[in-house]
Amino acid sequence: QLGSKGRPWEFNLRDLFRWLSMIGNGSDLIGPVKMLYSLRFRSLEDRQKVGMLVEEVFGRKMSTVPVDYNIYPDCVVIGQHRIPRGPKSSTDMQLLHRHVDLLDALLSVLPSTPLVLVTGDGAVGKSGLIRTAADLFGRPLTVLQMGPDVDALDLLGSFEQCSAERQALRRGCHVEELSNGEDTAGRFEWVDGPLIRAVVEGNWLVLDDANLASPSVLDRLNSLLEPNGML
Repeated sequence: QLGSKGRPWEFNLRDLFRWLSMIGNGSDLIGPVKMLYSLRFRSLEDRQKVGMLVEEVFGRKMSTVPVDYNIYPDCVVIGQHRIPRGPKSSTDMQLLHRHVDLLDALLSVLPSTPLVLVTGDGAVGKSGLIRTAADLFGRPLTVLQMGPDVDALDLLGSFEQCSAERQALRRGCHVEELSNGEDTAGRFEWVDGPLIRAVVEGNWLVLDDANLASPSVLDRLNSLLEPNGML
């Protein structure tokens, strides 16, 4: 029986649209199957069964050749993906071989979606994989620990009472200079949350243990993650 470990599984039209989008971005017909379907299954046996189904339907075998990679000063090449490195990329990064296939799948979807779901058992290296990817590409990484007590304001931001320290930091001046020229008492200002800051600055945001968050909080992400999304 396919997918007996880790079920129930949900495959829907959104997966099919992602498949078509990835083909439109230059991927071949079979390439996205590994990321969209095969890697979701927990056992090697299930992934082999997916490969057999692909061969039966399309008459082509999924590639089983290990993904090759090279790290250059100006770019990272993993499989068929060449990604320019950011100015903050590490120069002495050592990439683990067990991360290469997953990074190849990650690079397959980043051009077409702002959301990547990384799942697996505890202590298998999910956080390390994300930190490695962020470090390779020089992208600032923010980790927000999710849980039942986290609400939408923790993600989006809220109005807070003005503080001289925050105003000084924003304007690039000293607290003494600001306090002499402006009174912030009794005033409130909007302070962006980690999600808004990540969107504005182009950083990576990790919602750790997102499965523990309230569904109403995760629902706030839906409008952002749709095509041409907004909050």
